[in-house]
Amino acid sequence: MIDQEVLTQDLLAVLRWHIGNPGRTDGPEIPYAGLRVWGLFLKLNEQRGAGFGPCPITYADMLAFARISGEAIRPWEAEIIRALDREFLSVMNKTEKNEVSSRPMSPALFDAVFSQA
Repeated sequence: MIDQEVLTQDLLAVLRWHIGNPGRTDGPEIPYAGLRVWGLFLKLNEQRGAGFGPCPITYADMLAFARISGEAIRPWEAEIIRALDREFLSVMNKTEKNEVSSRPMSPALFDAVFSQA
């Protein structure tokens, strides 16, 4: 029997690593028991909608994917996919603070920056 909580935590660790190290392939190994659910998450993630940011993967999305692809998604797999999706969205929705100059804007500084030389 697969320990769903342990598998979820292992896959979350893999996801966090991949988000933090885009393009690298030397990260943690995907647990064998999680290969299928990881693949399902990647396929669903690839098809997600976006508005003002990535939209959550819904149960309706999973159902539509299962019907179209013929790959049934088991309830425990859906729960792991939702956990991965929550983590993905929380990372993607974090707003990074833009670097701001310590010097206040003054008319002279404005003119210096935007003057045509």
